[in-house]
Amino acid sequence: GAVVLLIRGGDRRAAAAVREVNDPGSLAEVGLERMLLGAICRDSGAGVGVLAEYDGEEFDLRAAVVSPDGSSRVTSESHGWKGDELKAVGGMVADLFERGGGEIIDMYRNDTEE
Repeated sequence: GAVVLLIRGGDRRAAAAVREVNDPGSLAEVGLERMLLGAICRDSGAGVGVLAEYDGEEFDLRAAVVSPDGSSRVTSESHGWKGDELKAVGGMVADLFERGGGEIIDMYRNDTEE
């Protein structure tokens, strides 16, 4: 999980306090997870799970798209280096959609339209 602290713009004291509790690795992981979620399902409310793990300059990224009733699941994994996040996310999205993830995401869109 992640905790988000919002501060007023220009509040140097609050910014300094937040910097002290920020974990750069966790921030990078959350950013990578959000990047994949934004690329795959923006506003559908689809059953997509993402887990990013950074280990120094390397990362592992795993994602799953699961149907509303849980009967179908498509997964994908990627390993990459810091700086290659966009390439990894793009490859995973393509892989998930090639293997049926797009159809599963459409199930959620159709559920909300009915």
